[in-house]
Amino acid sequence: MRKCNSRNLLCALTCLALVAQSNRLHSQFLGEWQGLKFYAYGKDTIEYPYDGTNPVGHLMVVNEATTNSPAQVTVKATCSLAAGGLLNVFPNGGKLAILLPGDTSFVNNWFQELLDRPTLPFSDGEYRTARVDYHFDNGLSSTAVSRNYTIYYAGKNPIPSGNTQLLGKIVVPAYAAGRSCRLNLSTMNWKGINIPLTYSAPDTGYLFSTSLHDRNTWYLTLSGQVRSATIEMDHTRATSVRIEADTTMENFISTYDTVSNVVTTTGFWRGAFSASEQTVAFFPGQENWQAGRDSMLKSTAKIYKYTLGGQLLWEHVPGWETWGGDMSPDGRFVAYALYTGKFGNSASNDQLRLVLLDGATGQVIWSLRDSLDFESYEIAFSHQADLIAVGTTGQGKVSLFDRATGMRIWKTPTIAMADGANGFGQIRKILFDAQDDYLYVGSGDNYLRKIRVSDGAVIWRTCVGGWPFVNGLQLAPGGDLIAVGMKSAMVACVRTSDGVILWSRDTGNFDDAYFSPDGKYIADFTGKVFEAASGKLVGKGGSNSVGQFTSDGKYVCRMGKGNMEFFSVQASSLAYASPSGNMNNGPGEQPQWMFLSPEDSLGVVAARDMGNPPQTGLTFFRRTRGPLSNTVRPLGRQAVILECHPNPFLQYCNLWSSEELSNATIMLENVFGQQVAKYTRLDGHGFTLMRENWPDGLYILRLFRGNSLLASRKLVILN
Repeated sequence: MRKCNSRNLLCALTCLALVAQSNRLHSQFLGEWQGLKFYAYGKDTIEYPYDGTNPVGHLMVVNEATTNSPAQVTVKATCSLAAGGLLNVFPNGGKLAILLPGDTSFVNNWFQELLDRPTLPFSDGEYRTARVDYHFDNGLSSTAVSRNYTIYYAGKNPIPSGNTQLLGKIVVPAYAAGRSCRLNLSTMNWKGINIPLTYSAPDTGYLFSTSLHDRNTWYLTLSGQVRSATIEMDHTRATSVRIEADTTMENFISTYDTVSNVVTTTGFWRGAFSASEQTVAFFPGQENWQAGRDSMLKSTAKIYKYTLGGQLLWEHVPGWETWGGDMSPDGRFVAYALYTGKFGNSASNDQLRLVLLDGATGQVIWSLRDSLDFESYEIAFSHQADLIAVGTTGQGKVSLFDRATGMRIWKTPTIAMADGANGFGQIRKILFDAQDDYLYVGSGDNYLRKIRVSDGAVIWRTCVGGWPFVNGLQLAPGGDLIAVGMKSAMVACVRTSDGVILWSRDTGNFDDAYFSPDGKYIADFTGKVFEAASGKLVGKGGSNSVGQFTSDGKYVCRMGKGNMEFFSVQASSLAYASPSGNMNNGPGEQPQWMFLSPEDSLGVVAARDMGNPPQTGLTFFRRTRGPLSNTVRPLGRQAVILECHPNPFLQYCNLWSSEELSNATIMLENVFGQQVAKYTRLDGHGFTLMRENWPDGLYILRLFRGNSLLASRKLVILN
C-alpha cells in the first residue's frame, strides 16, 4: 500500500495490527522465513461432514520485519494423503502479496481433494492425521512449514451420537394444540437430520432428546405449522433447551409461472440489469467446455439483451466467450471483454479487446485492442455511465476509462506502490459506490481494496481470504458495509469507512453475498442468512443456488436448475416453489446469475455450463398472483389488475394482467384523447410495449376484451 497520511488508512492499519497481535497470542508458531512468521490459525480438527464437504484450513502469515516482505513469493499447499498431492490454495494463482511491516495475511486451503479423492478411503468414524505442507518460494530461496490437522470422518449421512445429551421441549400454546412441528439438528455447513418429537400436552407441546457428537456449536431449526426459527444451541445447556413456538405463520401469497425457456448454444458467465429500463443483458461464458466442439461454440457465442418480460431486443456476436461484461444502470450502454483464457495472456495477440455497445441496438460504438489493459474478467460501469472500470488478470491492475472517448484516465498499482508494483493478483470483482467516489476491488491476492476514483489511490486494503466470486461483492443499502462472498468458500462483512473485517465465516462452497433491502441480513450461495452486524447465523434455506431477497426483505428468492423458490429468512421452510424450467442438471450446469425485479413481479435465471447444447440457457418467470401492495393502483374501478413497469419508461414498458387474456386489445391515447397505438389479438398474461415515434409525456393505456374495458393505467414516457 502506498504511504498515506489518511486518518482512515491509519485507523485500518492500527485495527489490523491489533487483530494480528491478538491472533498471534492465541496461535501456534510454525516457522519463520525472510522476516515472515507463520502461525496455525483456526481449527486443528476438521469434522466431515459437520464442517461441510469442503472445509477450509488456515495459515496466518505475519511480517514481523522492519522492511517489506519479498516480492513474487509463490505459495502452494500439499498433502500426501490426497490423490495428486496438491490442495487448492488461496491466494488464488498462488502469489503472496507484499506485506508491509506489521501486516498480516492468510493462506487458506481446501480439504475437498483430501476428502473426495484420498489415497486411502476413509472409514466411517475414523480419525486420521493429515499433514499439510505450505511451500513458499521467491526465486532466490524457499521454505516449507507444516501443520498437522486431525480429520474426523463421520460418514456421508451420519447420525450424531456421543457423550453430550440434548434434551428439550417445544412449547406450543393450548389454542394451537395439534399443530405439527419439525425440528432439524444441523451445523453451519451440514444440512442435518430431523429429530423425533413426542407430543406431550397443551402448553408443553413437544419433547425431544438425542445424543450429540462433541462439538461446540449446533443449530436447531423449527418449522412446520408454526413460524420458522433457527436457534444456535449453547452446548453447555443442551439438557435444558426450551423453544417457544411462534404460532403466527408466514403469509407468502405470491405464485409464479414460467413465461419462457430460451434455448441457447452456450451458457452464461454473468448478467447485468437496468432498473430504469427493466432490461437484462447476458454474457456468454462457461467454466467447462466439451473438447472437439468448444472452439465453434465459443466463436459463435452471443451477448443477448432482453426485457425482463422475456422479449428479445437484440443479440451481438463478440467472437468468443466474455467473462467480463456489464450494462450501464440506465441501459444505454453495454461493455465487454473477450475471455482471455484462449489468448495465453499475450499482449501481442490482437484478440485482446474492450468493446462498447449501444444499449438500444447492440451496435459497436468503439473497440479497443492490443493491450493487456483489456485482458479482463471484470468490467463495471459507474452509476452515471461516464466511466468504465476494467480489472486485468495477468497484470493484476485496475484501469479507469472515459466511456465517451475510450481513453484511459489512470491505471493502478503504479511502480511506486509497495504492495502492488507487480499487480494485485487477478482482479475478480469491481464495484462503484453509490456516489461514484470510490471503487471496491477484490483480487486474487486475498485482499479487498478501496480505491479513490479521482486519482486511483488505495485508501485501504484488508485481507478477506480470497477473490470475490461472480456475485460476491455488494454494498449495504446505506453504503457503510460491504459483503464479500469468495471463491475460497468464505463470506465476510467489511466496514467501508476503514476496511475493518467485522466477521468472517467458512461456508463450505465458493460463495456469493447479498444484502436484504434494509441492510439487516446477508445471504449467500449456500442458503445461509447471517445478521449483517454480528455474523450470527439466523437461517438456512435450500441447496446451493444463486439468490436475492424479496423487496420486503421477508423472503429469499433462490433459483437453481431453472427453478424459482422462496424461503423464509429465519429457517429452511419452503414458502413456495414455482413450476420449474427445463435447464439440465449436469455438472456445472447450475445457474450462476439471476435477477428478481424490484416489485418481485418478474424474474430470470441464466444457466452456466452446457453439457449437450443447444439447450435451455435462460428461463423467465412472471408472478401470476401477489400482494396488492406490490402493484400501482390503476384508474377507477377495474375488472383486472394491470401492472406496468417501468413507469415512467424510456423505450420499453412491461405489462402484466392478473387475468389470463384471450383476444384482448390494448389502446394507447395521449392526453388529448387521440389514439397513438392499438394492439389486438393479445393472449396470455404479459405484453411488452415498445416505444415507437411517441413524444415524451403523459398517456392513458386502456385494456379491452371486445367492447368491455378491463383496466386503464396512466403511463409516462421520458426522453
